[in-house]
Amino acid sequence: LSVINFKWKWTGSFPKELASVVKEEFTKAMLESVKGLETEVAQGTPVGVGLGGHLRTAIRGEVLTHLRGVVAVTGASAKYGDIIEIGRRPGPISKEGVASIMLWVRRKLRPDVLAVERLTRRATKRITTKGKRGGNPRERAIKSVTFLVARKIREKGFKGKFMFQKAEKKMARRIAQRFEQAKETVERLMSDK
Repeated sequence: LSVINFKWKWTGSFPKELASVVKEEFTKAMLESVKGLETEVAQGTPVGVGLGGHLRTAIRGEVLTHLRGVVAVTGASAKYGDIIEIGRRPGPISKEGVASIMLWVRRKLRPDVLAVERLTRRATKRITTKGKRGGNPRERAIKSVTFLVARKIREKGFKGKFMFQKAEKKMARRIAQRFEQAKETVERLMSDK
């Protein structure tokens, strides 16, 4: 979650007819800042994580007022956003967590592939769907990799990606410049009145 707040103190008299201009200028600045931050956070978000693997597309920015905006993970993926942002300590994994890991394994690791051509990344050997003993070999491979990944997370946890923190740091100067520009525009209009 990233929040943008802007404070501006005006000393002296403030013409009421300029109130709409002030609101309009700062709303534009806030909208540009929120959209820029939303883009930066999405670019720093890993692909294929979250409920349904859509964490990146669940990042949304919203202008609350002309002086306040927010960028956050919305919808069903919201609880995964915090975990991916700050990481996870070692500890037990819920059944829901194991199911999410299994979905990630299916999408990310392509467990039906035994060998991959080095240059083209094309599958050269695949596991067949007809197993000799005990079911589908693809499913066994998926379950096996899921178990290994879950065990590693249970024992060691994982580091966060800090996509919100990095985006805020990267965008801070640009956001400040944009609000300074809006402030200067308003001050110029006020001096003309």
